[in-house]
Amino acid sequence: MGLYNLAVVPRLHPCPQCGNEGPMTLQFHFGNADLDTYRIGERMRWGGNDKGTPGKELVEVIGYQEPCDRCGLDEDKEYVLVFEHDVLTGGYRYALPEDIVRLE
Repeated sequence: MGLYNLAVVPRLHPCPQCGNEGPMTLQFHFGNADLDTYRIGERMRWGGNDKGTPGKELVEVIGYQEPCDRCGLDEDKEYVLVFEHDVLTGGYRYALPEDIVRLE
């Protein structure tokens, strides 16, 4: 998978094992892939191990959910993260099978 970045976003559902409703972390490949962590509203950094093209009006990428930080449950879910003009927006959702084919 190589180097990636992390997005910390609100959960779309509580952890089914422990009920954790806190934020979840998603791994994704976009921007300067150097294990940087982003939150909604933050601008992507560029100029290193770049994945993708900077400055696009709209970019969707697959985000891979990390295990629950409370109980360790690995749900193995994928999400679609949305970037507008290199900013992580609040527009993220569960990935559909066609999203995975289109974006991987």
